[in-house]
Amino acid sequence: MNISKKVIITLSSILAVIVIIFVALFSWKIYAENNSDNANVRDYTQLNPLIRPVDYYVQVNDSIKKNKKNEVGKYTYKIELFNMKQ
Repeated sequence: MNISKKVIITLSSILAVIVIIFVALFSWKIYAENNSDNANVRDYTQLNPLIRPVDYYVQVNDSIKKNKKNEVGKYTYKIELFNMKQ
């Protein structure tokens, strides 16, 4: 086998691996968007560079109840979530 055939086979193999990785990441992105209620899926989306993080903002007015007496910082809140992209 001469050198040009080896180079073509090597470049084709590298291109095939890149395409397979891209298709896998894109499929993972679609799966994650359709199953965002699963905590494990949400955790693993951080590893996919095709999925951008979404920022959410909350406004806290008053606490609903204090969980236990004499505990500092232990409160239960009812909050509304806003997605700034919508």
